[in-house]
Amino acid sequence: MIPTVLFVARSETGKTTLIEGVIGRLASMGYRVGALKHAGHPVKMDTDGTDSWRFSEAGSDVTIVTSPSGIMLTRRWQEEMPLEGIIAEFGRDLDILLVEGYKGTSFPKIEVFRSETGADLLCRGEQNDPALVALAADIPLDEDVPVFSIDDHGSIARFLVERFLKKQD
Repeated sequence: MIPTVLFVARSETGKTTLIEGVIGRLASMGYRVGALKHAGHPVKMDTDGTDSWRFSEAGSDVTIVTSPSGIMLTRRWQEEMPLEGIIAEFGRDLDILLVEGYKGTSFPKIEVFRSETGADLLCRGEQNDPALVALAADIPLDEDVPVFSIDDHGSIARFLVERFLKKQD
């Protein structure tokens, strides 16, 4: 299974912005990076009125759009696929998969923390999640894992390379 690292936090903490920056850094180093965002609610996967949307609305279980620049696939599920199944199905050609969400799983996690939320860490305290491998925060924190500045995408990318990718090089 490919290395998979979750970015977890409360809403509006900056997970997407952080992952976007880390993806850019890893891609510039030559790694093939996948990104997965878990939505806890049903989402619409296509734009109203497009041909692919029309196929899906008509009842297509799988709709694929191809072009010279890429491929897009939408697939209906009867129930949510577990993260392990998603990785096995779609992660074959990747060096690493960065995931936003799935905090209840045992995959390695980087928690994103903003002091303005006034909340405690999700993965420490009573929870004390052993899968926490690092923190990205807007303030210094004294924890038992590496703590990075929330804006230091380069250091977080280098941490991921050292921890999860170096053995593969």
